[in-house]
Amino acid sequence: MIKAGFRLFIRYWLPLLGYATVILFLSSRPALGLPPLDLSDKFYHFVEYTLLSALFFRLFFRDLDYTGIQSIVFTVIATALFAAGDELLQSTIPGRQADPWDWLADMGGCLTGILLYAIARFAWDRRNP
Repeated sequence: MIKAGFRLFIRYWLPLLGYATVILFLSSRPALGLPPLDLSDKFYHFVEYTLLSALFFRLFFRDLDYTGIQSIVFTVIATALFAAGDELLQSTIPGRQADPWDWLADMGGCLTGILLYAIARFAWDRRNP
């Protein structure tokens, strides 16, 4: 039988760590070509960090049992630090640059991710008491 701690790691930590690894891998690539859509790179930052922050919030709220407010605060801090580190990483890659507007798009995605996860969790809990 799988121990509870390992099960929690697989359920809450592994998706976050895996997704964060994908973000860092993509950020370490020189001059990524964006998909052939006529969208700003800020849109991609926003979407990318919406999912990342939802995974952070899920971890803090469900696995670490923080209150809603604590989970929001820790999610914003963790996402802000990760996004800043991501921008710093990009500044060291040829053909890439750090952009504070990207960081702001990341933080917009962060707040959206928290809100969407909270709404989805509330709806799920109401249907499955």
